[in-house]
Amino acid sequence: MREKGRYLELHYHADTRKVRTYLLSLEGNEEPLRFHAGFCQADMDAGWRQVKAIDASRLTAGDIDFAMAEVAAFQDRYWLDLAKAHKHDRVVCNGLHYTMHELGKGCGFGGKGFKVIWLDASKPPAHCNLSAQGRVPLWIRDRIPDNAASITEDNNYGTNNDGHKDEIAH
Repeated sequence: MREKGRYLELHYHADTRKVRTYLLSLEGNEEPLRFHAGFCQADMDAGWRQVKAIDASRLTAGDIDFAMAEVAAFQDRYWLDLAKAHKHDRVVCNGLHYTMHELGKGCGFGGKGFKVIWLDASKPPAHCNLSAQGRVPLWIRDRIPDNAASITEDNNYGTNNDGHKDEIAH
């Protein structure tokens, strides 16, 4: 648990690219980066994410503006970098971005193997490990479009053979 004090929490909305702030109360039991009066399930459902909490004891208006710009720039760079890189091992299904790894080399999803069926029917299915990067924001979906029709667990591959197949994106 963090030391009691004032924290400024920064929230980011990936589709609108907006950043908002909330000053956590000194009263009660509000903790940064948890549900509280300034951030609830409805905020998450609306697309907001808690991304940073900073000590607010000596912040100026300029510091807050800088922190907000820094959060927006980091998020933009993250998705712009993904758009440039990983084209050969990118899997996007229903707007969710994954990176494909050789079987036994990836640690995402506990090392489970997956079968990827591509939207391009001329490509054979891929058997691989995956790691997840998140939902592709609307503003960059034209540069990171879906390329997979489905992703299912493949118990014939991977390191976790529990006897069932679950679709992770459909």
